[in-house]
Parts: sequence; structure tokens; C-alpha cells
Amino acid sequence: MRCTAERKKGHPKAPGAGKSESQRQGTGQKKEPESGASSEGSRGRTNRPALGALVLIVEDFDDVREILSSMLQFYGFRVAEAVQGNEAVEKAIRLLPDIVLMDLALPGMDGYQATRCLKSNPRTRKIPVIAVTAHALPEDEKKARDAGCDSFLTKPVHPTELLGEMRRFLDDGGGAGGGASPPLPPRGGGGGIPT
Repeated sequence: MRCTAERKKGHPKAPGAGKSESQRQGTGQKKEPESGASSEGSRGRTNRPALGALVLIVEDFDDVREILSSMLQFYGFRVAEAVQGNEAVEKAIRLLPDIVLMDLALPGMDGYQATRCLKSNPRTRKIPVIAVTAHALPEDEKKARDAGCDSFLTKPVHPTELLGEMRRFLDDGGGAGGGASPPLPPRGGGGGIPT
């Protein structure tokens, strides 16, 4: 397994390289989060509150990615996005997000391999990775956990379930000494994040 984000300096990847024409047209180039997304990141900060945490969303379907991004921004999170596994590894190394939401079925490098790359790199190995996937069989969860995913959620996932699982990793000891976590949306019929 080769983690493509660890390429040599001096060979920058062109924007949109490795994507199909429809992916380049449908996704555009998103602006990266500015505040707090330094090269130092937030790893090692034990009292960082969930509010304002940087979330890397790795999802190849534009609609799902937009829904997740909008919801998380509404609840006070900063968001970065990736469409493919190799892009996710690059962004995680550069931005050091507080948490990664990883789809497993991705074009090119899949979510399993991207998670293995993140967990094998000293800069990113402590970043929690939550698999958010339509692969719902018990063997899919085992495969995801074997790859290094810290948690496993199946689509469609309700915002309350997703935010609750994220909070488990982001809160400082259940909130002791940390800041306020985003409020959870009401649990009502439907409303799940689609597949």
C-alpha cells in the first residue's frame, strides 16, 4: 500500500488532477478553512471544545457532502472536504483536522486504504476517523475497524446520531473543562443523511 500524499516536494498536484470531468465540474475548488487550520493543527490540545472543531468530510457524492457540510457548519464546526482517498490523506496531513468523516466506497484510493494511511502516519494517527457508509453488513464494520476506523455509522445517518458520535471523540472528558458542544438537532421522523 502506498499513501500518495507522501510524494516528493517539487511535484505539486494540479487542482482537479485524478478527478473525472464531472467531478471537477460538480465540486469546484472549495476554500480551505482559515481560522485555526495552521500546520500545527489541534492534535495534542486536550481542552479544545467541539464547537469550532475542524471536520474533514470525505465523500464522493456531491449532494451528501453538501448536506453534511451545511449541517456541520450550522452547528458551529469548520469544514474541509475531500472527494477521493488520496485527497483526504493530503488534506489531513496538511490541515490536521479534529475528526474525519470517511466514506468507504471512494473512487481511486478507497476509504479503507485512506484510513490505513492516516493511521500509519505519525502526524495523523491520533485523528479520530468515523466511517459513514452505506456498507451496512457486520463484515463491513469489521473491515473498517481493522483499517483503523474509530467508529462506524451506516447511511442514512440521522444528524443526532452523527453529532453524538462526533461529540464522543471531541468532548474533553464529557465536557469537563471544555467549551460548549453544538446543540443536537431534534430527533424526529426521517431526516437521515442520504446514501
